Amino acid sequence: MLPQGFHMVRRNWTREQDLAVLYAKLTHGDIFRRHADLGHLAAAMGRSTASLLMRKANFDSLDPASSSSGLGNAAILTKDIWNEYQKNPVEVTVEARLAYLNILGQGLKR
Repeated sequence: MLPQGFHMVRRNWTREQDLAVLYAKLTHGDIFRRHADLGHLAAAMGRSTASLLMRKANFDSLDPASSSSGLGNAAILTKDIWNEYQKNPVEVTVEARLAYLNILGQGLKR
């Protein structure tokens, strides 16, 4: 139970965050849950590792090649990014990698 007067704030996912999760999914696949950077990525996003696992599961639900059935009801943003990836996997993977590195603080400084 939450303390009286405490309200959880729902923060929408950004494109950069979704892309970073997609990149982690693409590069770590079935070992995503055990991947060392997952905790760092979640912390850098200000999110829990569980929320990243759920977002990955949303991508899995859209990916017919995934060994996981994933979670249904993926967000419109997630569906849009997945559709972009299907049409142009190289370009979206590059954008996703940059998002991933940027969130972890290893990206190119703008």
